[in-house]
Amino acid sequence: SGPLLAAALIALLPLVQGLRRGARMLVKTQGRLLAWRRRGRNASRVLASFEVVEVRGEDLALCVGGYLKPAIYASTEVMRSLEPCELSAALAHEVSHARARDPLRLLGMGACPDFLPLFRLDEAWRRAFARACEFAADAGAGEGDPEVALDLAAALVKLARLRTFRLTSIETALEVAVSSASS
Repeated sequence: SGPLLAAALIALLPLVQGLRRGARMLVKTQGRLLAWRRRGRNASRVLASFEVVEVRGEDLALCVGGYLKPAIYASTEVMRSLEPCELSAALAHEVSHARARDPLRLLGMGACPDFLPLFRLDEAWRRAFARACEFAADAGAGEGDPEVALDLAAALVKLARLRTFRLTSIETALEVAVSSASS
C-alpha cells in the first residue's frame, strides 16, 4: 500500500543520509591527504611499519591519515620544534592511532545513520568517540611509563603553542577522518 511504501522510504532516509555523510568525509579526507602528500616528503622514519611524512604548510600539526595503510603526517615546524624525547612520545601516540585504525573507525562513525536528526546526536557521539580514541592513544603511547607520559604532555603543550594548524570548529574537524593531535 501507499502508506506502507512511504513509511519504508522514510525509514531509509537516515541510512541514505549516513552514507552521504560518509562519502563526503571520504572525499574530503582523501583530498586533504593527497594535498599533504604533494607538499610532503618522507621523514626518513618508519615507525612500526607506518610511514612518517613531513609536510610544509599551515593546515597540519601532527596526525594519522589513511584507512587500510595509515601514515603519520607531521608539519615541518613540529618536527623541528619538538625535543627528540617529545617527538618520540608524540609519534608513539600517532602510531597507537594507526595500529587501532582510528581514521577508518572515525569514517565508520561518520557514515552511521542518524535516526534522530532533530537532536543531532550523531555529532555528540562522533565527538565522544574521537575523544575516546585520543585517550586510548595516550595510554598506548605511554604504556605505563610516566616519563613518556610527561614527554607526550610537553609535546602537546608545544603543539598548542606553535599554532601550526588553523583553528577550526568541532563540526569542521568532524568532517575529516584523521586522528589529529590538534583535537
